[in-house]
Amino acid sequence: MRLYVARHAECAKNLIGIPGGKGDSLTSRGIDQARELAVCVASLRNRPCGIDACPTVQTRETANFIAERLGLTVQVRRELSSIGLGVLTGISINEARRLHPASSASMDLWRSRQIELCDLVIEGMENPVQFYRRGLRYLLSLSEQAAPQFVAATTSILILFDNLHRMHGAARGENYRAREYTHAELLTLDFSTEHIDWLRRQEEMYDKM
Repeated sequence: MRLYVARHAECAKNLIGIPGGKGDSLTSRGIDQARELAVCVASLRNRPCGIDACPTVQTRETANFIAERLGLTVQVRRELSSIGLGVLTGISINEARRLHPASSASMDLWRSRQIELCDLVIEGMENPVQFYRRGLRYLLSLSEQAAPQFVAATTSILILFDNLHRMHGAARGENYRAREYTHAELLTLDFSTEHIDWLRRQEEMYDKM
C-alpha cells in the first residue's frame, strides 16, 4: 500500500504562528507552492487514484490544486482532523505562552522532541490514543487498495502517518515524537505486509483495552 501525504501549502495563520483551528486561506506564496506540488504529483510514475484532505481551509485548498491537475475530486475526511489542542487551539504561540503557561511549556517540549505524544499535557486536549486510533483506522481502510492514495495533511496528521509508518506506537517508550516538515513537503510512505500486520495488531490491542 502506498500513501502520498503532503503538508499543506503556506497559509496566513502560519505567518503568525497559530496552531490548530479551522485554518486559513493560502497566501500567494502558498498558492505557488500548491501549484508546484500539483506538478510534482502529476509527474509521479504511480499516480494516486484518490485525493483526501484534512478538514481545514488550507488543506482543502492545497488538495484542490492536485485534484484539478489530476482530474480527480477531493474527499474531505473528518477522521483526519488535527489533534484537538484544547486551550491552545487557534491562538498564537506567544499569546498561548502568556495565557496558558503550563500547557504551552508542554507543547514547547513536544515541538523540540523532548517528550513523546503520550507525555504531552494540554488543558482540554484530545485524548492522544483516540487521535492515534483515528490514523490507524484510516490506514487500515486503505490496506486492500491497489492504487496509491494522496492526502493533503495538517502537521499533526503528517506526524501521525510518519510515526505509524515507522511503527512507533502511542505508548510511552515507543518513540512517537514530533517531526518538522516544510510547506507542501511530500512524503511517499510504502506500507508493506509487515506494516499492515503491525497496524492490525495495534488496533486489536486497543480494542481489548
